[in-house]
Amino acid sequence: MVESTTSINVGDFCATIKKHLKPLMVEGLTTSSIRKMVDEFEELQGMPYVFGVVDGSYISIVAPP
Repeated sequence: MVESTTSINVGDFCATIKKHLKPLMVEGLTTSSIRKMVDEFEELQGMPYVFGVVDGSYISIVAPP
């Protein structure tokens, strides 16, 4: 089975975010605090099961050549 370029890029992007930002942003979070944020986001935006969103404001997303 052939994996799409988009799938590969998304996987690489997520691995990079996890490697570099997790120690800065995720330490100290508990299951209950995450559940609260997910519930609040769903109430505000109507999107279930969302914990974080990348909008490019703070992370430069550069298209591959």
